[in-house]
Amino acid sequence: MSWFENYTTARKFVVIWNLLLLPFVGLFIALNWRMLLEDLGVLLLIPLGAAVIVFPFIWYLTRRGGPIDFEL
Repeated sequence: MSWFENYTTARKFVVIWNLLLLPFVGLFIALNWRMLLEDLGVLLLIPLGAAVIVFPFIWYLTRRGGPIDFEL
């Protein structure tokens, strides 16, 4: 069985949604990187910094067999 077959419907939806959304986010950043750096540079650093700190922590807490083991 593949990793995708083991996923629940909600988790499959999240994976597919993110894969569909990722190219558009990348294209937006590629086309507007100067504006993002000039106008939103400092504002962008705050959520990016938070994501770098928070997401690995959430992954650690919620991974299979981790301290919080729930199924989506």
